[in-house]
Amino acid sequence: MGINSAKFLCVFSTTITLAALLPGTATGQLSLPGSNPEPDSAPSPPPAPASTKPTTIQLNKLPVEQRAVIQSLMRERTQQIISVLDENQKSKFYEGLRKRRKLSKALEDVTLSPEQQSRISAIISQYNDKINAVATGQPTQPTQSTQQIIPSP
Repeated sequence: MGINSAKFLCVFSTTITLAALLPGTATGQLSLPGSNPEPDSAPSPPPAPASTKPTTIQLNKLPVEQRAVIQSLMRERTQQIISVLDENQKSKFYEGLRKRRKLSKALEDVTLSPEQQSRISAIISQYNDKINAVATGQPTQPTQSTQQIIPSP
């Protein structure tokens, strides 16, 4: 009798665990994505329309030429930002970049004056517009380093 109760306890605890982890399996009702499990619930709002401007650029999905131009623009943007910083700020900024943090996170560690903040914001905005234009295939004015990558005809 001791073995049967041990088996029963094992099967019972497994069933309870599965029922807790996967709701609906015990009753045979699986909720699938897009199905409405409760008929009386209010419908979910429609998804927000996609913006025309990409919020993040997936470099690995772009052609090699576009990737090269975007990476060049990103390097230029970083160099422009570095030119605004003093030596102490540069070391904190470099440390943030070495930790593979995003540009904005690396800049959060640096204490900036209001003038530096406005200059850096202008630099970021200018280069982000250029990067988005390249990513969407819109023509842009080539900068010095992008002219080296893509020679003019």
